[in-house]
Amino acid sequence: MQPADSRQAPLLPDNEIQQAAILLPDDTTICGDARYVAVAWTLHPSNDTTAQVLGSQRRCLPFLARYEVVDLLCQDRAMRTVDGGLLVDGCLVTPENYLAQWRRTLGRPVSAALFARQFGVYPAAVFNAPLAPLRGQRSSWSSSPFERFDDLEARYASRMRYREGHRAFELVLDLRESTAPRDAFYLESFVFAADLGDAARIELQLLPTEEGAPAHPVQPTLFAEAA
Repeated sequence: MQPADSRQAPLLPDNEIQQAAILLPDDTTICGDARYVAVAWTLHPSNDTTAQVLGSQRRCLPFLARYEVVDLLCQDRAMRTVDGGLLVDGCLVTPENYLAQWRRTLGRPVSAALFARQFGVYPAAVFNAPLAPLRGQRSSWSSSPFERFDDLEARYASRMRYREGHRAFELVLDLRESTAPRDAFYLESFVFAADLGDAARIELQLLPTEEGAPAHPVQPTLFAEAA
């Protein structure tokens, strides 16, 4: 009797077919430097396509400086190109060429509004948190347009979805709006200052536009111009 073959079939690779960098307004953070929302579309062996916001696994909003985008790529997606675990347009690519393509993408960013028109989804900062620890809290930043959390609540009260008898809230900030990225940054700072832990959740989501996705929202042409 021959021993059973214990070798496992090799895993099929993922295939990155599109990437985009959304440039946020200059006043998004207190630093005043360029901040991006970086998105990569992956075609999986199951034939499903998913869009991943780089840095979305972090507890904070992924409003990334250019070097942070590159650092995240080096920690994950660029490493996966080494052994073919991640293809680009169905082809093997070196980590150096992969990062070079992302640098080109960062060099030609789009606005959140144009991103939504191109891909049929828009970036939104989604907050869920209890209210009591936040009310009365003063901002840590002199540059904040909201001296207290209560000022921010008053600004967005009509758009907050109150839960648990007004003891908690959900707020969705559409980053296509000119002041939404800035206000998301300062709301996040209120939440972090209150040290709410798992009681609060902050996410950046890609939500469908009212118009729906365009007929061909994602084109596998990442390296066409470099060919």
